[in-house]
Amino acid sequence: DDPIARAEGRGWIGFANDVVMPAGGAAMLAMAGGVKGEILAKPLGALRDALDKLERQLARAGGPFFLGRDFSLVDASYAPFLRRWRLAEGWGVHEAGLLGSFPKVSAWARAMLSRPSVAAAEPADLDAKSRRFYAERAARARAT
Repeated sequence: DDPIARAEGRGWIGFANDVVMPAGGAAMLAMAGGVKGEILAKPLGALRDALDKLERQLARAGGPFFLGRDFSLVDASYAPFLRRWRLAEGWGVHEAGLLGSFPKVSAWARAMLSRPSVAAAEPADLDAKSRRFYAERAARARAT
């Protein structure tokens, strides 16, 4: 019930919405569209920087969740992105293998995604649906 901790948590939710998810979405769009070079490197770099900030914060919190022992709204805010990004790392783009460089973020993702409530929220065929979604968006972007 610490108001400062709650405010800090809201800040990290804002970071997810304003930094992590846009960078990850741009990277997945580039990956699904077969983009290479600087066009791919830019969103991957932004995501790498964001993951580095998360890594440092997670080291302070002590885990297994973002604010420590208890699952919170911060965790629930990041779970959908981390679920999708773990799948995207398997799309055959070597440069996208970022999570392995961030052991605290990786452990946090495992802890969140193994919770029954989070696991039950995963849509069927998420990997195929995500690839199709981003490939279609990439195709539309190339057509304009």
